[in-house]
Amino acid sequence: MVQIIQAQNLTLVELTERFGLTITYDDRFFTEWLDNLPEPTDLEKQLLTRVKDNYLSLLG
Repeated sequence: MVQIIQAQNLTLVELTERFGLTITYDDRFFTEWLDNLPEPTDLEKQLLTRVKDNYLSLLG
């Protein structure tokens, strides 16, 4: 039977412990997301960097 866990009831630490999640910096991870996409604008790149930095700060 599948157990459903509400996202609001989980922390990043629990996700790491329960599901073995790890950070990857491999550009080839999920390559299907990269196919036929336009190059992000400079603003989009800045926003993505900010989101990534904020996420990483939550981990530590």
